[in-house]
Amino acid sequence: MKLKLTWSLLCIVCIHGMVFGQETDPVLYCGTVGEDIQSKSVAYKSMTADDIYGEYITANGTLKVLVVFVRFPDDNSEHYHWESSGFPSMADEFIDATVSQGSTNYANITHYFDQMSSDDPQEAGKFQVIGDVVKVTAPKASTHADYQQSGSYIKRREATIDVLNHIDTTTSINFSHYDNWTNSGTFSNDNTSDGVVDMIFMIWKGGGLVWKLDRGSFFGRWQLNNYS
Repeated sequence: MKLKLTWSLLCIVCIHGMVFGQETDPVLYCGTVGEDIQSKSVAYKSMTADDIYGEYITANGTLKVLVVFVRFPDDNSEHYHWESSGFPSMADEFIDATVSQGSTNYANITHYFDQMSSDDPQEAGKFQVIGDVVKVTAPKASTHADYQQSGSYIKRREATIDVLNHIDTTTSINFSHYDNWTNSGTFSNDNTSDGVVDMIFMIWKGGGLVWKLDRGSFFGRWQLNNYS
């Protein structure tokens, strides 16, 4: 029987036609809004030596995560990277299952973090993000009463919990495989399990759906407040 853990950090991304709808591969950026904004597309904050350890989750060593590609059963919208039915063809190449796999696909996040954490392009990076991919159709439609609230926004928390429960009961995914780190304080992370899943990427097919997050955006990082 699978261990039922507490969901902690999640990264939620909606693939939305208005953002990545162009018929060319999008230019990808990663950054944190901080002290200096270098352009309209890229923002970052000044870094210190302590930042290599990660403020809330490790930024050193190996982090194993679960990547979930999920769509609502009533979402038939068209998207360059995600057709009206099924799942993106690149989903299985989005992350490597092991450090030694060595993918070089520009959209592969293992390759991205390996390159970004290396002082020498010919050497392995200090931070390896690996994991597993699962593709899921949500058990309820986006119009389900459980997800409706004022302003035509979909309740993201309820929808995500339903999907995680669906994964837990219908797939072979073992959430304990993604519990390898303990955050013991700011920039302090130990390579031991603590009964809390370290990170889950929820990649939703957005279509015309409207998601309201804490800061008015449609993607970001948030918590399920010790849901178990």
